[in-house]
Amino acid sequence: MKRTILALATILIVFLAVLAVLTVHPIRRVQALPTCSNSLLDGNFAWTEFGAEPEAAKPLPLVTTPPSFWVTSALVNFDGDGNFSGTHIYYVENGRPDPGNPSSITGGTYTVSSSTLNSVPSCTVSITYTWQGETYTDHGVFIDATNNTEVRAVEQSNRRDTTGHVEIKAVNPVAP
Repeated sequence: MKRTILALATILIVFLAVLAVLTVHPIRRVQALPTCSNSLLDGNFAWTEFGAEPEAAKPLPLVTTPPSFWVTSALVNFDGDGNFSGTHIYYVENGRPDPGNPSSITGGTYTVSSSTLNSVPSCTVSITYTWQGETYTDHGVFIDATNNTEVRAVEQSNRRDTTGHVEIKAVNPVAP
């Protein structure tokens, strides 16, 4: 009888110890990364970016011109098949709104691919478009590929004179 009680008490103590460890350090579920394809970008997204054009700086003997700083916001629509367009583009450079605000773009393209860095799989994005006569390329990564909601990227113009930071976030539809 004493052995049975001792065995049951031991089992209970082991059970409580395992329960305590799992409470403090729960077992993590592995979430499968979605298939990295152009279909991850599908729908309306808010696009914000900011950057600099260091070539605009001119260190003259009497007057120094600082680099040009800019910020842009837009609503973009990705079609899930590698094409996108942008509307309501607002551009401000050195604190001055562009006289062409708001503007739009059509004919932008993108590619979503699989990538692995330090054994961590991810979905990367490459975006190319032309705005105001200059071609830009953005390279980035999905921050939230599971929900297809957020991309962060860096931008460079084809002349390599503009660099920037881009954030693209899904826009929730608003009920009428």
